[in-house]
Amino acid sequence: MMRALGRAALVFTLALIALALSLTAALAQEFEACAPRGTMVEMLSEVFGEEPRAIGLAGEAHLMELFVSETGTWTILRTTASGISCPLAEGTSFEGLTPPGSGPTW
Repeated sequence: MMRALGRAALVFTLALIALALSLTAALAQEFEACAPRGTMVEMLSEVFGEEPRAIGLAGEAHLMELFVSETGTWTILRTTASGISCPLAEGTSFEGLTPPGSGPTW
């Protein structure tokens, strides 16, 4: 009997944790920190000292940009065709790699 109650309590606790995680993910998506591209680029420069380092297209509707600072902080920014930018990822300890074709050839 006690084992059954213990298992039921464990299952209930795991279900509550799963619910909390899914609600947290939903709220994070709802309150995404997006802004017009110019505003976002200005903020990355003024607040973090990050400047554009790389750029590319993701499909037909999104521009992807990598911003990096001298101190190694970095942000990946996605901009829609309507000009709204959202940060996708950010971090520290950025290190650039040798561009293709400029390193040793083996």
